[in-house]
Parts: sequence; structure tokens; C-alpha cells
Amino acid sequence: MADMLAPMLAIALFAVDRPFTTGTDLVHECKNYIAMLDNTRNLDSVDLYDAGACYGYIDGITAGLTSMRVACPTDAALGTLVRVYLVYMEKHPKTLDFAASAGVYGALQEAYPCPVKK
Repeated sequence: MADMLAPMLAIALFAVDRPFTTGTDLVHECKNYIAMLDNTRNLDSVDLYDAGACYGYIDGITAGLTSMRVACPTDAALGTLVRVYLVYMEKHPKTLDFAASAGVYGALQEAYPCPVKK
């Protein structure tokens, strides 16, 4: 049991150093996703992993926001949603240091606003 303590502490320290995915992180990952979709450059295994992380993150946040009725449902393809996110982040660079979910939320709200109920 004592042999496992040091690796467990090392993992815990790494986790504390990086508490959440930032907008900067997700923008980097999503640029790799778009490069993969458009086949604009050769991607190594790390780039492909990042592309998958973007896919999962955007898909998960979109599904969560839609199911909670925070964002309106859209039939847009995931690639389109990723592009919407990247454009939003270019227009709102202050969001880069926030949790990535804040940028996804803002992008969806701006691009796909819910109609006002009367």
C-alpha cells in the first residue's frame, strides 16, 4: 500500500495544477478537429487525440445545455458547432482564460438564441 502512495500523490498534484479545461485549451483542440475535418495538414497522434477531445467536449456540453433547455436545440452538424465556437472565441478573447464551457455556452446562445415566449 505504501508503494502506491507516491504515485497517487503525484497524480493528485497534477490534477490540482490543472483544475479545468480553459477556453485556450479547447480552442487548440478544436483547431485540430477542424484541420482533421478539412484535411488541411498532417496530424500526429497528439493532434488526433486533441481533435477527439474537442469533439467530445462540444458534443457533451451541447447535449447538456439543450437537455436543460439552456440552449435551443439545433440540427447543426458538430463540425458547424465547433466552427461557431471558434468564431465566438475570436470575437471574445477574454473568454480564453475561463472554463471552456463558458465559451461554448456563449457561442451557442449567440448563434442559436431561443425564441422569446409570449
